[in-house]
Amino acid sequence: LSAINASGQMIVGSSVALISSSQAMISIYSTASMVPGIIIQSASFANNASNPSSYSIKTLLADGSTTTFSVMANGRTGIRSGGNDYGAALSIGTGSDIATGIIIRASSGIQASDLQQWQNAAGSVLATITASGQIIVGSAIPLVSTGSALLSIYTVAPTNPGIVVRGATGQSSNLQEWQKADGTILSKINNNGAIISGNGGAFG
Repeated sequence: LSAINASGQMIVGSSVALISSSQAMISIYSTASMVPGIIIQSASFANNASNPSSYSIKTLLADGSTTTFSVMANGRTGIRSGGNDYGAALSIGTGSDIATGIIIRASSGIQASDLQQWQNAAGSVLATITASGQIIVGSAIPLVSTGSALLSIYTVAPTNPGIVVRGATGQSSNLQEWQKADGTILSKINNNGAIISGNGGAFG
């Protein structure tokens, strides 16, 4: 059922290390499809839930200087985040100025489902990124019938604004611009809130 071989590797549920190079120090085989490979239960949920600095799982770089992965006693998970972002369910640190925090790549087939969804507690979709990269806020359905809009925003309630753009103190640049492919401004909303069309007409 379990073994520690001559190299000091621990193997649970089999006698063969999981990876072909046999370099894994611990290999765990689940005994059935519905059986978890590992269960970690904190000694006291009440104490650990109020003490987010207690770890259920923690991995470090070889020199011990950086936490690379952590699961706190309250279930919050950190990836290269320093292991101390207790307010978030999932915290991700890039670990490098040139590293990307999250990459989601569609399957090699024809991706039909969304790449991301944000849902409320009842499972209703609040916002989504579709398989084609469209961003939809307030619904799961693009606003135009062809589904070609790259950004669709639903106000959800009649008293909600669709978009709020607030300028910085002393704002001098435009608040919004609509441009052609070559960067020519077609219309804009300037820093004073006036709408100016490409032919110079101003409103507001």
